[in-house]
Amino acid sequence: MAHPMPFLFERLDPAPFDLHSAVRAQVERIVSARLVDASDDQQFGMPSVIELSSSDKAALETYARRLRRLIGLYEPRLRHPTVELMAQSDAMMPHALIISGSLDTGAAEERFQFSLARGGGR
Repeated sequence: MAHPMPFLFERLDPAPFDLHSAVRAQVERIVSARLVDASDDQQFGMPSVIELSSSDKAALETYARRLRRLIGLYEPRLRHPTVELMAQSDAMMPHALIISGSLDTGAAEERFQFSLARGGGR
């Protein structure tokens, strides 16, 4: 298995490289960047999830599909990415976005999972 390579700006950071943090940060960048042309399926960036109705599950599923596609394009270190909606008991945020996949850490491939807050990844 190949050792995961940091992206250019990650190599400029004096802190020790942490693959888990780097992948999460890249996904957060994708979510935080705003679209210029919503019809472009490969454009880096997402629509604002805050503008989606929390009860509109179909819109959230469309958002999740786009995010999975962009993770596949722009974060190749996360293999076999999935983005799922998980029901929650919070009436203000009834669904959480769960991002998962596997990371090749150089020694072995390991499962990786985290959730994004609706505020744009933080």
